[in-house]
Amino acid sequence: MKKATLGIKNIKISLHIDTPLSACNIKTQFNSHVIAFKVYNTSLQRINVTGLQSYPEIKQVATLLTQLGVTPAHVSVLGINIDSIFASRKLIKPVYFDMVKLYHHAQNIVPRHKYTVYYNAEEGAKCLLLPKVTTTPKINLEKVISSTHNNKPSPSATTHKINLKKLSSRKNNKPPQITLFHTGSVTVMGIKSLTQLDQVDQLVGKLYRDEFQLKQQTSC
Repeated sequence: MKKATLGIKNIKISLHIDTPLSACNIKTQFNSHVIAFKVYNTSLQRINVTGLQSYPEIKQVATLLTQLGVTPAHVSVLGINIDSIFASRKLIKPVYFDMVKLYHHAQNIVPRHKYTVYYNAEEGAKCLLLPKVTTTPKINLEKVISSTHNNKPSPSATTHKINLKKLSSRKNNKPPQITLFHTGSVTVMGIKSLTQLDQVDQLVGKLYRDEFQLKQQTSC
């Protein structure tokens, strides 16, 4: 079976600019698809863009915003964040996989510190790789306030600061959610970079093994 790869279907980004804009919601034709620009009342120096389908299109956004009159020519873009990438794949030839075998195989090779593998036999058609969420540790405010008045550093407060840095790093590297279908199709939500997309693509390739394919019955 020819290897299928994940393709980008939607890129959501946010542009941080140096001048506040008026709130707006604009949709426009861009290349062969539609993209949308949105500025919220609560964040007038941030332009949210969705509908992009490639990295080169990200570079064209700033120019397009000026052409559409969303941003005046004197407005500068301070930074661009990739908020989320949605990718998927679909096999050209119809193939069906034994999801029970795929589920058990996924439990053995999927990094346990990143994902929870979920499969419901009653649903049968899909298996989910759910990213594990790290919760922020609680702070004992009484101890922090008490130690501040006594001019002594609180061990719990120090530990909390260290953990916050680690949590921030983990949040930025949070794995995307992967849905594996019995047809070999895959959808991935929450990708943050091309490197992460490539990593997920390699993982998906290891999950779908030829020996998991079901023999299709042919009608006479």
